Amino acid sequence: MNKIIIVGSAGSPNNAVELVNINKKLNVPVIINIHFTGKFMESFAEHIRNTTHQNVMIVNNITELSQGIFLPDGGKSLIFISKDKVKSVEDKSTITHPSINTLFRSLIKYASSNFLIFVLSGLGNDGQQYIEQLQNKNVKFFIQKDANFNYLPNSYIRKNKNFTLLTLEKMKNIIVSLNNEKK
Repeated sequence: MNKIIIVGSAGSPNNAVELVNINKKLNVPVIINIHFTGKFMESFAEHIRNTTHQNVMIVNNITELSQGIFLPDGGKSLIFISKDKVKSVEDKSTITHPSINTLFRSLIKYASSNFLIFVLSGLGNDGQQYIEQLQNKNVKFFIQKDANFNYLPNSYIRKNKNFTLLTLEKMKNIIVSLNNEKK
């Protein structure tokens, strides 16, 4: 089963919501990992539910990835504990939460061509240190061409050997296509 991971920072929350607002229920798991102050995660989840009518789960304990959207618990980061299970953890080694570094570091062990990562607008370079290892496991990267803040996308472009640069609309088309494949 394909798994979609959407990462971003400044300027990306509304874009992430737009990507999953596909006018039908998601048939694939989508992890959204966007830097947020912990107290806003529940509000963000509610905004996604109200806008997209998707199933949205804030992950606390070990959670099986199924159809719908998965967010880390406020102030925490998601980690993979198997190819199909995640949980939220505190990671005091990072200054941003949820941390893309923490998520990607845990993904390396389970990564395959079934994982697709969509990099949205943002500041900094969170996660880019794991790009090469993930690409060696055939993870596909799609980087936002029309980002409000290009710092995060550009840091991924510099470290990435194989990526696709797309507008938000074309990224959404890929998600719709992936969703239609899995029935």
